[in-house]
Amino acid sequence: MQLDELNQQLDFGMRVYVHYLGAHIKVGKHYKSPFGHDGRDSFDLFRRGDGQICFCDHAMTGKDGGELQGSCYDFVAAMFSCDFKDAVRIIKRDILGLSSREIEGAYSKPLATRFKPLVGNLMPEVVTITPNARHFTPADLAFFARTGITEATLARYHCYALNSYQFSKGEKAFTLTAKDNDPMYGFHFPLTGHWKIYRPFAADKRYKWISNVDAQQDLFGWDALPDRCSKIYICAGQRDTMNMHQLTGLPAIALNSETAKLSPEVYQLLTCIADEVLCCLDNDDTGHKAQERLRYDWGIMDAGREVLESTGHNDLTDYLTDLHLSYGEGMFYERQQAAEHFQAFSARKLLI
Repeated sequence: MQLDELNQQLDFGMRVYVHYLGAHIKVGKHYKSPFGHDGRDSFDLFRRGDGQICFCDHAMTGKDGGELQGSCYDFVAAMFSCDFKDAVRIIKRDILGLSSREIEGAYSKPLATRFKPLVGNLMPEVVTITPNARHFTPADLAFFARTGITEATLARYHCYALNSYQFSKGEKAFTLTAKDNDPMYGFHFPLTGHWKIYRPFAADKRYKWISNVDAQQDLFGWDALPDRCSKIYICAGQRDTMNMHQLTGLPAIALNSETAKLSPEVYQLLTCIADEVLCCLDNDDTGHKAQERLRYDWGIMDAGREVLESTGHNDLTDYLTDLHLSYGEGMFYERQQAAEHFQAFSARKLLI
């Protein structure tokens, strides 16, 4: 049986994932890893251009040092700790039900009878976040005003000040209350009802961000996009997105994280709205890798690295914060220079 015929019988790999991981598994959703790490929803399936359904585990490392990913054959090879040939034979046995006589070739070693890693239930537990909102105080507004963000921009991006929020996941539930030295802000995603909680001064940085957002469905700023515009910026996070809009007047969005992949569907919608899609991500290794991936996958050019590298800043928010600390209300000229750079930047001009 040739590999092309096998691919057809395996529904381009989907039958393999359903067999080992359960009938609920779907392309584009995030699940707990079947490889037994810390339990985060880091495992997902995606469809390649040739139709093959591949997997990616963002928290596991492959042989090349990058994320563990590949075809359904690579998945079985990782599950059983075997090579490609034995992975094909295991699939023929377990998925197609062929006997050892029907499977071509002699085994290089006895095939495993059960997969080695811990699989368990891959379905993510339902996480509920219930916020208790309050009015913005002068201290809240002053915090965001350090980079120029106004109350109107906070409203545009559905940012709320919170007295507290309740978090529940399975049998675990707790309530956290804001303090004067530990304020809480909530970003609401109205299309799904999800929340992302922001505690800028949290003592434990693990709890600076808490959310129940969906990596594929929740794009920050998506509902605020216009019908048509000249440019859209993809930014690193919530504050950078608001700062970009406040600074330039241009629409901006953020993916779920810098490591999140831009889907073909979202890219096509963005190109229907804007003449150009650009990015301004963090000036660090993670940001640079994300920038390169956007440029390689979609031709999206980075407009922010020149500004951030020349000033020695990690992101747009850090840069604008330092401008405020250095110049206070007199930072108009520097902000105007940055605004004009992002407004005028064009990938098309770079290619001429």
